[in-house]
Amino acid sequence: MCTQRILPRLRLVRNRWRMPKPTIQDMLRTAIERLKAASERRFRPLYPVAAEFISMARDAVEAADGWGKDQRTVELTKAVNSLQRLRNLKGLDGLLDAMNNRKIDLNSRKSLINVIRKVSRYGEVARYLCRASRRHAVLQYMKPTVLGLPFEAHARLPLEKNTGKLSLQAALGNIYETSQAA
Repeated sequence: MCTQRILPRLRLVRNRWRMPKPTIQDMLRTAIERLKAASERRFRPLYPVAAEFISMARDAVEAADGWGKDQRTVELTKAVNSLQRLRNLKGLDGLLDAMNNRKIDLNSRKSLINVIRKVSRYGEVARYLCRASRRHAVLQYMKPTVLGLPFEAHARLPLEKNTGKLSLQAALGNIYETSQAA
């Protein structure tokens, strides 16, 4: 897994150029406290989801705390997997949306959902690549290369006149030309 990207996403490591934000543990602990304190009528249909969310969120907090104590890849993998289980929870968006702004403000809810989705995506990609490498032996010997394309490579490309779709050949040609110019 891509540790250098996951750790700042979980806010376990501080980015040099950004202000410190609450960690995933802080956000999950706040959500757990607010859900426990909530005893409103509109939460009654969501109680099973809330109970499951609380238990899964506790596991995620423990896994993230485990990485803080012992900074190994195994501990980080546990944290990513626990967040992936949390993402797969049915009704997570509805549960967090049902909480009013007095309990958790809108930005914190959106941030929590965003972190859960993005971090669990890293686990999905790693799992997909492992499965693909089992099927295709060539993938086992490939080495990933990070590309630093210039700004012009991200410019909009002209559409083909007859189809209205972007030509793959035109797109690759544009990327090649901009990489040669740099």
